[in-house]
Amino acid sequence: MQKIVTNLWFDGRVEEALDLYTSCFADSRVTNIMRYADAGMGETGDIMTAEFALAGQDFCIINGGPHFTHSPAMSLAVTCADQDEVDRLWERLTSGGGEEGQCGWLTDRFGVSWQIIPAALGEMLGSDDAAAVERVTEAFLQMNKLDIAALERDRRTIESLRDDVRALREEVLALRRQNERKRAGMRRCLTCEYRLEVVEQR
Repeated sequence: MQKIVTNLWFDGRVEEALDLYTSCFADSRVTNIMRYADAGMGETGDIMTAEFALAGQDFCIINGGPHFTHSPAMSLAVTCADQDEVDRLWERLTSGGGEEGQCGWLTDRFGVSWQIIPAALGEMLGSDDAAAVERVTEAFLQMNKLDIAALERDRRTIESLRDDVRALREEVLALRRQNERKRAGMRRCLTCEYRLEVVEQR
């Protein structure tokens, strides 16, 4: 049993929210629904509370009316394994009237705020290279949906690029030496053939 459960206050559209949220994540399902009775604050038969799980974590929607609204002061942060997962969740959660925000934040069609964060960002920001961390920070502050490849390009230092260039040059030189050895071997073979021809003619 999960000790702390996030409760989201809604004003209707509960079934729609449940369909969207449980379609986004594996190991997700609706676990319990309670409906208003005749003596309740809502319309008889409407959902009062809905308990559900996303990626194995428990949540609850309270269908309590227009008294409270969602705010970016509370957001659901999702750690994504790769860019494909970032792209998929971003598209799904902004569909149907959601809005993109900055730095990996978005608001879905119900007003709930999400952070769609690639795991790679945490690794980049945890680097011991302060200059690289600064470049990555400057880069993601300019983004809406986070782009791992672009962040990685900004993370890399000029020195690391120089290392790559040096490594490529060494590979090219090694190939040249290999080709030179092949050409030298061919020249020796041609010389031997010429000498055999000379001997045979004698």
